[in-house]
Amino acid sequence: MMNLRISLTGRYTKDAAFALFGAVVGFLALGHDSPSALAFTALFPVGWIMARGRLQAFLFAFSYYAAASRGVPLGAAIFFGEGAGISAGIVMWTLSSLCLAAPWAALYYGGKKPHICAARYLFALVCVTVPPVGIIGWASPLYAAGILLPGSGWLGIAAFGLLLPFLLARLRAARKRTGAAAAAFVFVCAALFAGFAESETKLPQGWMAVDTHFGKLSRNGNLHRQSLLRAAAITEKVVSAPPGVRYILLPETITGAWFGASEELWEPVGRYLALKGQTVVVGAEIYDAVLRYDNALIFLGDDGGFSYRQRVPVPVSMWVPFGGRGTAKSHLFDNGIIRLKNGLSVLCLLCYEQFIAWPVLYSIALASPDMIAASANLWWGGGSITKIRHQAVVAWTLLFDLPVASASNN
Repeated sequence: MMNLRISLTGRYTKDAAFALFGAVVGFLALGHDSPSALAFTALFPVGWIMARGRLQAFLFAFSYYAAASRGVPLGAAIFFGEGAGISAGIVMWTLSSLCLAAPWAALYYGGKKPHICAARYLFALVCVTVPPVGIIGWASPLYAAGILLPGSGWLGIAAFGLLLPFLLARLRAARKRTGAAAAAFVFVCAALFAGFAESETKLPQGWMAVDTHFGKLSRNGNLHRQSLLRAAAITEKVVSAPPGVRYILLPETITGAWFGASEELWEPVGRYLALKGQTVVVGAEIYDAVLRYDNALIFLGDDGGFSYRQRVPVPVSMWVPFGGRGTAKSHLFDNGIIRLKNGLSVLCLLCYEQFIAWPVLYSIALASPDMIAASANLWWGGGSITKIRHQAVVAWTLLFDLPVASASNN
């Protein structure tokens, strides 16, 4: 009986250790000012491969995703309001972490064949990247590729999605101590890189991004009036853009609903900019006859006439399967590329799309964009979510060596 108790205690201790390891990795990697902290996501395959059994693999992955998305309950409370908001946020936070952890548990492999282990890791990575699970696929372990192997593109993804798991699996099959040493080595390297590296992005030539600091549009007031007041507050910045600027990117939904009043305000601005050879890219909600809407970017001015429809709106708060009036439309399989008149191809990402891997990887697999235009509205996001958005944008742009124009309302 004593031996059984010792055995069970040891088992529970090891399970708890893997849960703690996952939480530490998620916390260290995401939600910080420095994008270089994403180097810690390189520890994800270490934890998964060193796990002993599906339970430990699940606990590690669940704790990782929960710690990485720790800002969701507070963000939901701000977005929906206190009370029901924070309850809904806790439910979304828990369910999303469960959904993302499930493929890692189901595909866990504890055998001694490194190629099978690596293949299963890659398959699990694909499961949490592509829809349907991929629509909540934040905190991707692929973030590390952009930080540690900038400019490597698909080779970097192969390195972190297949090669690293294969090498770790070989070490695990050889000796446990060697595997532990490998984990420690990866941790030290990631910590050193996160502490000392500089991760900087390039602004595309001729582009300007305008950040704003507006709060939530009040549903108790006149939404159109509030939208117009906001638009009026930033048009001065737009029309006074320096002559060398050809494109001005504004935050997501900065104009609110794209109805008659918004068009009447912005279309003259577009005509004025066209005379100067400039274009403004505004965020707006375009409604249809049944009041479902596209979260969009609209190009006005010299290079006007283009629009981008958000492919992956935020689940629940914006997009609901078979949702009706007041819900956002989803365009999962649009390529996300806007080709301007001068031949420049722009990969557009609206807010939530910057957190997850699917829109970025799908677009780049279909085309070769020249740059990224990243627009967001995170007045509700608080510190953690806003910082993760910045980290993710930097990781994707560094990975594929693309310049980025990034505008946000915080």
